[in-house]
Amino acid sequence: MNKKVSTLLVATLLAAGPAFTAVYAQNANTPQAIPYVAGQNAINLADGVKFYLSDGSNYLTAGEVKVNNQTFWTLGNSATSLDNAAVFEVRNYSAVAGGATFELYVDGRRLAVSSQNGQAVSNAQQVAYTFYTSMRTTAFTSIQTFRVNAAGQNLSGSPVTAYTTSLEYNAANLKEYNAQSTTFSFDFTEEELVGNEFQNVIPVTSATSGNTYFIRGTETDKFNPDDASTYKSNISILAINPNSRYGLNTPNDTEGYSLYWMNAAKALDDNDQVIADSLSIAGFTSLLEADQLNAEGVIELTMKPTVTRTSGQVFWGNEVKVAGVKSSVSDTRAYVTTILPTGASWYEIKDAQLGDNTYIDASEFLNINSMNTVAILGINGVPNDGIYYNYITSQAQSAPLVYRPASKLDFTMAQNQWVVTDFDGKYTVTLQNRLSDQVLTLRLAKSGNGYTVQNAVSQGLEQPTIDNKQVNPVIRLLPITTTQTDGYLTLTDEQIENGIRLAFTGETALAGEQEFFGVLNRAKDAMIPTMSSDRIIKLFPEKNLNTDDEDVITKDMPYAYLTANGEVRTATAEDNLVVPTYTLVYDYDDNGDITATLANAANGSANVDAIYSDVFAFAKNMAGNYSLVGFANTYTDVKDVAAMDVWGVTYNPTATGNNNELEFNKVSRYNSDAVNAGFANVEILSGLDLNPSFPAEPGHYTFDNERGSINMTDIKGINEGALAADGMVFWLDTVDTDEEIPAFLISRGIEGDEATRLYMYNPIDSARTFNTNTASYDYEDVYFYGEDADVNNRNVANGTLKAAFGEAVMTEDGLADAFKFHITLAENSDDQYVLSTITNGLKNEQLYVAQRNGVMILVEEGNDIEPMAFTVNPAEAPTANESVSATEVKVVAYDDAINIKNAAGKNVVISTILGQIVANEVLTSDNATISVPAGIAIVSVDGEEAVKVSVR
Repeated sequence: MNKKVSTLLVATLLAAGPAFTAVYAQNANTPQAIPYVAGQNAINLADGVKFYLSDGSNYLTAGEVKVNNQTFWTLGNSATSLDNAAVFEVRNYSAVAGGATFELYVDGRRLAVSSQNGQAVSNAQQVAYTFYTSMRTTAFTSIQTFRVNAAGQNLSGSPVTAYTTSLEYNAANLKEYNAQSTTFSFDFTEEELVGNEFQNVIPVTSATSGNTYFIRGTETDKFNPDDASTYKSNISILAINPNSRYGLNTPNDTEGYSLYWMNAAKALDDNDQVIADSLSIAGFTSLLEADQLNAEGVIELTMKPTVTRTSGQVFWGNEVKVAGVKSSVSDTRAYVTTILPTGASWYEIKDAQLGDNTYIDASEFLNINSMNTVAILGINGVPNDGIYYNYITSQAQSAPLVYRPASKLDFTMAQNQWVVTDFDGKYTVTLQNRLSDQVLTLRLAKSGNGYTVQNAVSQGLEQPTIDNKQVNPVIRLLPITTTQTDGYLTLTDEQIENGIRLAFTGETALAGEQEFFGVLNRAKDAMIPTMSSDRIIKLFPEKNLNTDDEDVITKDMPYAYLTANGEVRTATAEDNLVVPTYTLVYDYDDNGDITATLANAANGSANVDAIYSDVFAFAKNMAGNYSLVGFANTYTDVKDVAAMDVWGVTYNPTATGNNNELEFNKVSRYNSDAVNAGFANVEILSGLDLNPSFPAEPGHYTFDNERGSINMTDIKGINEGALAADGMVFWLDTVDTDEEIPAFLISRGIEGDEATRLYMYNPIDSARTFNTNTASYDYEDVYFYGEDADVNNRNVANGTLKAAFGEAVMTEDGLADAFKFHITLAENSDDQYVLSTITNGLKNEQLYVAQRNGVMILVEEGNDIEPMAFTVNPAEAPTANESVSATEVKVVAYDDAINIKNAAGKNVVISTILGQIVANEVLTSDNATISVPAGIAIVSVDGEEAVKVSVR
């Protein structure tokens, strides 16, 4: 039998408080505290028996206490209700003269009490773990600490009573237990049991009488026991058969009746009114789970039928139970039949037990000993409309939910992340938005590869309309990895030291799609716009991210988790979300003291002299950019992350009194459309290139592009860089790793010469020729090989990329920088990189690797030839001058498509980063292009290790 909920879980939920009562929040019935009474519901004490304890006025709890630097689990403060009471479990039980001894455990931990007073530990040497009672059932009136040759002391200092909880079931909570149907079993073998009709039945409870009926048929969803018009011939009702008794050794007229399926239409008289006797022989007056702690899922079925036999004999309103019974020790059959509650005429009686439930495994929502953060994906509805394959995110604590496609979301932003804060162990999961604190408490049911939300309307989730019918939403919960500063920019020490600049881009009245900058006016009391970067103001951030700083902004987060034993617990992650905050300084005096900071003034302008708010953070907005975030005056003490304002910089030259100044205005960062329309987005710049560098770790890699991979070709003894179908395996060695952007040495081997490597270099810097006219060295490219070269024009081939003649060149004075390259992310890419020199000796500008007619060249930024973007792919260490095999599969992403080479006849599966499959096909070409939506894509070929690429 699948029990309703594990007893350990019950204990945990009771200890947690609201989580337990929430299980039955939608039912009229809730568990009731019931004392164990001798001769009624008491059970024998034994290992595993559980109970609550009451001292007559309150319930007992348990908790930790330290004595002599030792930690014990002992009695805690008393509780006024079972919501906070402890569940005590008997272990190591032993019957002794006059009673029994045992140990008590709470939540898997052994309870310790003092052998002096029985209430609390006061001395580590006096700890006792064994208890005694004079009764061997749960109907005891006291439990004492047990000491040799002494009776001990009472556990609580006053009489103690054991309690359990019971629950009266009806159709509502039976359907919660199993959303499809109800099944009862009776704990006899299938071969023994006769007459069990409780297989996959539908429960219905009368609103008038409160009785519950079990039905089956083709229109069970329309049946109402209080409405005679619903008593149709295609519906059957489970009832006592007044004309069929088992031939058993019982003299009682109320015992031994079998059950049968009564046609609902036959329960009506000639006037189409329901016959009272027909209702009485089918109505169950009680479905009681009498002891939830020790007989979980065991239900006592009770009826009060008025039975009229065919012979005309009548007996009235006797209370009977329906149970599985055996009449004698020798009887080989067990019968599902009616019996008197005492059951005196029978040898063995077993009450009904609930069958399978439709609860959801807690591990689907909760992690072991850690927080589970998810994205909510809606998967049903009409394509391109509403909830269909859109993510559900928050725009404010009490505002309507927002539905957005993955292409418009950044899952590293806290407002797109939901933390699982509670789970009832069955089907109710509580989610809290990591930023806005908006709470969703969802009653879920398994639905294919997702969950149907059964209380969608009350939670504000959109109900999609499919075939002109509203249906409950179906969602998936997709795990997300989080960091402490998700959605906020943390400047590096180098960036802070170099200072930052604020550049604004977006659809603005001033610049359209162009970039403009904020600069101080002459009076330095406001910011004004400019299109010239030469006048841009340079700001120096002063970091406020300090736990001792009053300006630090942190956010705690409650969460639910599983213990290693599968128990549901809750905890709080302190400082789960931390916002790096800064003061933006633009002027220091000669002593280095701050003299002026950027501030958000009371009048809304960027008045740098005001001190209304001078603490800022850089928050991602839903458009994927960073917005300047500041505190309004009312929030300076609260430090509420969710309440932080987004101060977008706007410009409206026609506004009265604007004076052509940039103004800070508040808008919601939760709405990308409002952000883009309302103000320009803030981009953080540095004195150095801030494009993230390829990891500064030595290794072997290929550089691959959709047009080809970097290789080398030998032209008259000079190794020219060239594109080829096969990528050469290069060594990457790191240098200048202490710089903000590290540099790399890129080299290849020589076949048959394991000791020598050839290094890629910038020939403008390294190919030195002596100019006799100036008596100095000129830095020019003296080699003219490749289709782009004109041997009669020395200047045409400047920048052609070649490999140096050997490592010896590196030792020549002043040439080392010529061999250093930066490898940084290409613009608007997550996994493609550009290669650039660290300097150009003639113009002191970076040069970027590009190609012309298949030859690798170096170009200046802004050249008519664009830099090439490469995926940098790990490779096995080459043994010589080695290229990747032409048969190796290559995956390259570009605009709206992925190109796959050398994979003809192989099965290719392409999915989004969140698991949505966008392509699954067998390729017929060795050079196949597949259209896919923009974003991060995962490509798997014939089930091999997946490759992650970024599609623009």
